[in-house]
Amino acid sequence: MTRTTSIFVEAYNTMNRIIVAAAALNLACACPAWAGGEPVVEEEQDTAGRFGLSVAYFGETITHPGFRLGGEWSVVDRPKYALIAGADLGFYSHKRSHTALFTDVKFGVRGTTRSGLYLDVFAGIGYFHTWVNGDVYVQDGDGVALRGLSAGRPHVMPNGSFGLGWDFSRKTELPLSVFVSLAPFSEYPFNTKSAMHAALLVGATWRFRSTGQEQ
Repeated sequence: MTRTTSIFVEAYNTMNRIIVAAAALNLACACPAWAGGEPVVEEEQDTAGRFGLSVAYFGETITHPGFRLGGEWSVVDRPKYALIAGADLGFYSHKRSHTALFTDVKFGVRGTTRSGLYLDVFAGIGYFHTWVNGDVYVQDGDGVALRGLSAGRPHVMPNGSFGLGWDFSRKTELPLSVFVSLAPFSEYPFNTKSAMHAALLVGATWRFRSTGQEQ
């Protein structure tokens, strides 16, 4: 098995584990309680909407600055956990190396305490495009090197994230949360192989109420 295949297999297996764990949590909430035999019904959170829009600092290896805009939808929304699908668009710049633009789709689980503290984990797949930060030279028909323009290079971007945050809507009417996340991702191809990266994200998410949630 090649390294590239291994990356995709690991990303697929991670997403499957997330789906299985979320399904088990959902089933547990629907089953009768062991003691009384009565169904355990958990009401969905009504303090914040299912759709959230996030903005974050995206620091590749922390110090290479960038920005990420993200959207997420709570497919399953319970007081203690949520099953979430989302998509992101972002960029970063590594001085004297490259600038990157990326977009992805992701799937994950978030567990939240009554106080608002939460942990989440996501796995995703994306498109990653890089441009050299510097002059680019091409050869003309006579073999002479001339300064030219580069269209950049396309890459596949398997990725994940592990986050810690605080949801203010658990104790207030403010549908805002703040978070910090560690986001490893892979860039393929990179010199015929793949390259691993890691980014630090620090940001905030605003959740929008649906029509049925308006007071």
